[in-house]
Amino acid sequence: MKINKLIVPLNNSYYVNELPIHSTTLFGALANCYVKLYGENSFNDFLAIFEGNDAKISSVFPFIRTKEKDLLFFPRPLIPYRSKDRENTNINRKKLDSIKWVSMGVLTKLSEKIIKINGQLYHEFDYLNECDSLSDNFLILQDELSKNDKEEINNNLKIEENVKTNVLTNRIGLENNMPFKIKCYRFVNSNELSKKYSINMFFLEEWIEEDKKWIASKNLLIDEGLGGKKYIGGGHFIDITTTEFAIEKDENNEYGILCSAFIPSDVLCLDKIVYYDLGYDSGYITYFLPTKMKKSKLYYFKEGSVVKNGIKGSLIKQNYYNKKIVRYGKEYILPLGGKINEKV
Repeated sequence: MKINKLIVPLNNSYYVNELPIHSTTLFGALANCYVKLYGENSFNDFLAIFEGNDAKISSVFPFIRTKEKDLLFFPRPLIPYRSKDRENTNINRKKLDSIKWVSMGVLTKLSEKIIKINGQLYHEFDYLNECDSLSDNFLILQDELSKNDKEEINNNLKIEENVKTNVLTNRIGLENNMPFKIKCYRFVNSNELSKKYSINMFFLEEWIEEDKKWIASKNLLIDEGLGGKKYIGGGHFIDITTTEFAIEKDENNEYGILCSAFIPSDVLCLDKIVYYDLGYDSGYITYFLPTKMKKSKLYYFKEGSVVKNGIKGSLIKQNYYNKKIVRYGKEYILPLGGKINEKV
């Protein structure tokens, strides 16, 4: 397994429907980078990286860089809380719902406190009393950062979300300007503190050979970016680094959380979805330049959904105007829990 860290510039904007930036979007961006470097006829070579094997990429998540370490964050797992006395009265539901991201340390602790009650999966990890929040949306263990680090991050770092109304003016083949709303995310990093503290992004990859074409395609993401509005600087990065990354897996592990937008390969996978949220992929197709070709709406299981091991995702091939596109839906799963204690 490898981790790719994308460093955002101080002046940044990411025009996507929501965070995380889904693996569907990342796959399309990497495909465009590959084809831009090696020609349109090379698309099948890019597809071969993922087709008929276990190669996969995750969605794109935030990480917070401090002086001492990088804290990786993942979507809060959609597994419900059950207090040890079987009452939820002490949980501040509104505050809990604001937590979008949890650190790897929190995931590890959560994994130790997963239970089954009458066949239903719950956890007994009291987020709000055993953890601290950063910038309202991030959850860490109380001992993961110093008090000073927490204060600096809370005072200077955040992810801003804005909704803007735009007009389609650069879609090739579209005659009428069409107003639409688009979300813009900005990673706010203090200029004075950027060398000590910053919010950036990362994605994981597994079973992909690091050949020169794959590496070059990832490097081109710096300039090509993720999301829309690239012509005004949207979606760009200043650096990407790739290193080895390992997660301990318990041999008794039965469950995991989705870290990609998952499209099941068959209906049998549906029996292994425990808790979930649904999203959908749509929008316009890009072949080097924006086009008038609009993708059909395709639903997927969102990141943070809880699943049983053994699910398999898919690559959906579709034809539009004599062009072939591929919708990415392979599974990327992080382990959640070891041997689950059954309670009645």
